[in-house]
Amino acid sequence: MQDKESQLFGLVEAWSQKFDIPVGELRKRLKWVTPIDVRIEGRSEWRHAYMETDVRRVCADYVEEQT
Repeated sequence: MQDKESQLFGLVEAWSQKFDIPVGELRKRLKWVTPIDVRIEGRSEWRHAYMETDVRRVCADYVEEQT
């Protein structure tokens, strides 16, 4: 089991592609999950990123279908 410091995190669009989950559905399910604010290199705005464990938890039905 990984500790929180070594877990992967990513933007909604990246998790959507990795787990083949529609972006809108993923955003809806992550609504109550606390994001990590990240700044994309070369851009001035901040974006929300999410831990892989949180994505797997709230989208377990999608993730299980892939295994």
